[in-house]
Amino acid sequence: MKHIYTILVVLAVAMGARAQHGEYVGGDVSLLPAYEAHNEAYLDGNGQPIDDLLVWLTKECGWNTFRVRLFVKPTNAGHDGVIQDLDYVKEFGKRIKDAGAKFALDIHYSDTWADPVTQTPPASWSAYSTVDAKAEKVYSYTKETLEALAAYGATPDLVQVGNEITSGIVGVWRSTDQAGFKKIVERGCDAVREACPAAKIILHVERPQNTNTIVGFFQDIDASKFDVMGLSYYPFWHSTLSALGTTIKRLGEVFPAKKVQIVETAYNFQYEFSKPTTESACIWGRTADGQYGFVKALIAELAKYENCNGLMYWFPEEAGCGDDTDWDHQSYGNVITSWINRGLWWPTSNGGHWPVKAEEGMVHYLLKTFLSDEASGVSAAAATTQSDAIYNLAGQRVTTPKANALYIMGGKKFVSK
Repeated sequence: MKHIYTILVVLAVAMGARAQHGEYVGGDVSLLPAYEAHNEAYLDGNGQPIDDLLVWLTKECGWNTFRVRLFVKPTNAGHDGVIQDLDYVKEFGKRIKDAGAKFALDIHYSDTWADPVTQTPPASWSAYSTVDAKAEKVYSYTKETLEALAAYGATPDLVQVGNEITSGIVGVWRSTDQAGFKKIVERGCDAVREACPAAKIILHVERPQNTNTIVGFFQDIDASKFDVMGLSYYPFWHSTLSALGTTIKRLGEVFPAKKVQIVETAYNFQYEFSKPTTESACIWGRTADGQYGFVKALIAELAKYENCNGLMYWFPEEAGCGDDTDWDHQSYGNVITSWINRGLWWPTSNGGHWPVKAEEGMVHYLLKTFLSDEASGVSAAAATTQSDAIYNLAGQRVTTPKANALYIMGGKKFVSK
């Protein structure tokens, strides 16, 4: 028995990264160019200035994917963080690609934030009033956008057709016109397949605590149209990690050929401005240690599910208004108007912004463990000192491995026979 599994271990090692389900890790850094334009100074863990934060996160921290949102005409919005028009995204997308990272495009199909309660069509689309007209406009806009990005050297690797679209898109709501909603979403997907065939198509929803709602959403869409089921997960809005795990597990059972990605997540390192709807789920505390503990627990939970291959931290670059205004005295008008307190840098007004550091380390480095065997939840001691002990990816000791399943023994992953 020991020799058989030893051979399998060798085979698993030879397979390399294919034995690891984590593939994409990084963050939505949509405001980074704006912060740089307003002289934001980011420091590393030793207090030294970071010349290029994108390169530092890639080379130093091991992030390999960066998400950027896109609005049609953000000057119509007048909201914090809504500045990313096509020219902005072209420049930033090319920079991401040039850094050797993957570029995830988040198309909002709006001039402003598209979210669970707001899916407002762009002002310039007012003439497109019927479902058919909106569907064709979504198709042409998506195709033209992707062609423009490709021509600029900023071809996305992943494309979100809409942002948090559980309830609707471009003013068409699932509760009142499910067929119309389906048509619009699928035409957006068609455009991605035609203009950017190598890209993975993500449909992004929220409410992961409502398993039946999420499963039903994806069952309503032609499965050939998309590749990835993207979820937002914030414990203060979306309940516990176990609730999230239930949904990921169920999605894997219903859609075995699809992948799940957490395309947005974050946790406060200090006080929360608004009252959370699921406060009891925030068991880690609003501190640096709490933020680190949340991310560590999230990675351990995601490691249980082979169908989950992506993790994106939302707004890690958060740094208030930017260093050329006095955010402490509310001299607003630059990047954003206040601190959300979920990013990965502390709010200091002089000498640059220090990274949030917990006793165990920095989230910046922790995130990359999603890509490695460290995410299995099995301690190094348990997995290496007992060479014959076998564990599943949840870190539980297994006495009778199932055939063709993935396990860990001696610190290595292997596929059993």
